[in-house]
Amino acid sequence: MYYLLQNSRQRSLNGSYYWLVWSKEKHTTETETLNLNIDTEMTWAQPEPNTSKIILHDLHKLNYSRPINSTVAGHWDSEEGLHYNLTQYKYVRRHDMRGIVFTAGLAVCPCTAYMHVSTETVTFLSSNRGFVCDSNTANYITCP
Repeated sequence: MYYLLQNSRQRSLNGSYYWLVWSKEKHTTETETLNLNIDTEMTWAQPEPNTSKIILHDLHKLNYSRPINSTVAGHWDSEEGLHYNLTQYKYVRRHDMRGIVFTAGLAVCPCTAYMHVSTETVTFLSSNRGFVCDSNTANYITCP
């Protein structure tokens, strides 16, 4: 677990790496402190008691402060090999953001001489259509 905690402090438990963690038990409360996020590629492998199967769990968090999400990804055994159940792209599987609100900023620069952006796109982005803009949750900047 020391190696995971060290990489967690360095924010290396992200989608830049694939992590396979071999453990004698299911992920513990200690894993809740790991800095995982939505793009984390971590598979937790643990033996199933009284069988030859290794159970695989896909672990991630919606962000560092949220609880860990664990999905049974499949299993492996020496007789049947690997059975991997997760066939969808990770962001499709992880689409339920559970009510998280993102704060964002958008800069719209209708400088079509420098950018290949249609007038219709600039008009749409300059209006608030299609956006829920609230001065408390979003910054909206228009460049002359």
